Amino acid sequence: MPSHLITPPDVIHLPNSFLVLNALDTNISTLSLWLQTVPEDYNIHLYHSEMYTYHDWAVQIASWAPKILVEKNHIKYLVPRVLESIDRRTDAVVYFGPGSEYPELIHYFLKNRLE
Repeated sequence: MPSHLITPPDVIHLPNSFLVLNALDTNISTLSLWLQTVPEDYNIHLYHSEMYTYHDWAVQIASWAPKILVEKNHIKYLVPRVLESIDRRTDAVVYFGPGSEYPELIHYFLKNRLE
């Protein structure tokens, strides 16, 4: 099965799923290119705070996704419902962006490849 970049309203509920919040277009482009080169299959749900009608979708995915990757410098743009959902899953949250352990989204995936 190939990797998938998933946007609302679609959902792929599998153990190798991720939720990425507020990534920049350049982060998504780089990730998409990398996914084409690796044999592992990733299911990456993408949500941006500008997806005004899909806040509930992000809350739903955040309730079960094994990892929630949040752009550190853009977290302030998330609506309270989405922020609350990730606050309940602090064990699953990983921050990326300038000033974090993973300066770019791709760095998380490079360091934490699926087995």
